Amino acid sequence: MAGRADQGAFANNGNPELNVDVQYLAFTRYAFRQHLLWRTFGIGYHDGRTGVLKVDNRPLAVRQADHKNIRLGTYGGDLIASIPARNVNFDLVGWGLLQNGNWGVQQDRAYAWLLEGGAQLTRVPGGPWIRGGWSANSGDNTPGNSRHSTFFMILPSPYIYARALSYNMMNNKDGYVQLIDRPTKRIELRTDLHWLQLSSSKDLWYQGGGAFNDTSFGYIGRPSGGYFSFASIADITCYWQLTSRLSFNTYYSYTSGKSVVRSDYPSGSTGQYGFAELIYQWGLPQRVDK
Repeated sequence: MAGRADQGAFANNGNPELNVDVQYLAFTRYAFRQHLLWRTFGIGYHDGRTGVLKVDNRPLAVRQADHKNIRLGTYGGDLIASIPARNVNFDLVGWGLLQNGNWGVQQDRAYAWLLEGGAQLTRVPGGPWIRGGWSANSGDNTPGNSRHSTFFMILPSPYIYARALSYNMMNNKDGYVQLIDRPTKRIELRTDLHWLQLSSSKDLWYQGGGAFNDTSFGYIGRPSGGYFSFASIADITCYWQLTSRLSFNTYYSYTSGKSVVRSDYPSGSTGQYGFAELIYQWGLPQRVDK
C-alpha cells in the first residue's frame, strides 16, 4: 500500500493534504496447519513539513535550525500462534523492528520489539483469557551527537497499547498483564495493569499519535528529569452490544506517576481518565446471540 496523510484530529476540515506519506509492503504465510502466522514487512515514511519543529532530545536552538526532511525505513517481522489444548487455548504474539534513515540532519538508528502470550479457558463460562507481555522501544542516550536513536511510531493509533493516552511506544519499556472475560454474550470486560519505565533517562517522555496538521509535529516530549521509573497504570474497559446496531462502551484508568512524572508535576503525580461512547452502526448489523 501507499498513502498520503491528510489533516485530522480535531480539525473541522479533514480534506487538506499534509506533506507526509507512507509506503508498506509485506509477505505473510501460514504454517503448522494454520496455527501459526508469520509475516515480514517494510515501511517507508517521509515527512516533508520542514517548517514544523521536530520533537526530540536535542536543544531547542539546534532543532529550530533543522529544516531537513524526515525519511525513515522500518523493517521487521511478526508472528502469531494459537495452540489449542484440552480445555485451554494458548497464544503467542511477537514482533521486532529495526529503523534507519534520516531524522532531519541526523542519522536514524532505532529498534522496537514485543513478546506476549496468554491462555484462554475455553470450557469455562465467559472464556476468561489472561495475557501478559513485555515491550521495549529504544531511546536516545546521546542527545549531542549526530544520531537519532529514539524509535519513531510513524502514524499510529496508540489506543491498543496505551489507552490512557499518557504514553506511546517511544523510549519506554512496558510490562503488562491483561484479563479479558465475557460475563454475557453481549458484554466483554477487559482490565490491564502496566508497569512502565523509560528506555533512556537522557531522552524524553513522549506522547502523541503522529502528524495531523501543518503546524504541529504530532508528538510532544517532556523532560525525564534524569530518571527511568515512569508510571503504573490500571484500567478497565467495558464493551456492551445493546442491539445488533447499537453498542455502548466505557473506559476508566488510574495512573500513579513515578520519578519521571513527579519531576514534571511535583504538585501531583496521579491521573484519572475515562470516557463513555455510544456507537450506532449503519450497513450490515452485527450478529448478537441472545
